[in-house]
Amino acid sequence: MELNEDAKLVFDAMREGITIIDTQGHIVFGNRAYREFLSKEAGGDIGPIEGYALRDLRPGARLPDVLASGKPVLHITRKEIEDFYFVNMYPIYAQGELVGGVSVVTFLEDAYQARDELEAMARESLDAARKALCDLLCNYQGYRKCEVIAVFDAYKVRGGQGSVEKYHSIHVVYTKEAETADQYIEKVVHQIGRKYHVTVVTSDGVEQVITRGQGGTLISSREFRDEVELVRRQIREEYENRRESGKNYLFDHMDEKLQADMEDIRLGRKDAFIFK
Repeated sequence: MELNEDAKLVFDAMREGITIIDTQGHIVFGNRAYREFLSKEAGGDIGPIEGYALRDLRPGARLPDVLASGKPVLHITRKEIEDFYFVNMYPIYAQGELVGGVSVVTFLEDAYQARDELEAMARESLDAARKALCDLLCNYQGYRKCEVIAVFDAYKVRGGQGSVEKYHSIHVVYTKEAETADQYIEKVVHQIGRKYHVTVVTSDGVEQVITRGQGGTLISSREFRDEVELVRRQIREEYENRRESGKNYLFDHMDEKLQADMEDIRLGRKDAFIFK
């Protein structure tokens, strides 16, 4: 299995660490972020890593296990030195045949920055955190006037049938059993990406590649947090401007005829009668 130069450039541009191995467990490609990650562990530059067996470099690596099972392993949280990160690992198939595996290392500092306010709430109540996120997205939708779909991963819910619900002005999706949010997003982008302009918010490296391949636009969780904060400030500024400059004058709510009559009275062209 080989990667073309365009694919390598895309992977090297990512903040996530990307590692691709062949069916023998040898590294086909490691992007810049992953090489920097390994160099930090080793205490110095380790140089090129292509061709090495992954477990020679990292004896505890679980990506070869994904090759054995043929199934993805998701959201594995780890700590190396002082860095917390999580890993998603996927088998790679070509025409139904297993040809390798890919791992995506995401540092928690990057992955969770867009959800700092929700984490404390999630520890108390996951439902409350979901509601808070949906409320935030409703405000965003109302200002940007775009369709918003929030996808929650419920693939581990036994017997889950999945659902699509309307929450105020946005759509909320819960995936069905054995269907990840990434799989649902990939399907939707493929279905509507040619007809509509679709933007996906994700910090998952593989999902970023898939979204680009389907013709969609993507922004990271960090970028979206900045966008939401900008919208929040703009909404606040518009509200303050209306409150300061838009005092509730009587003439503002009169129809044109009544305004004309009142103007005549003010100028003495017509008598006024006040009844109590």
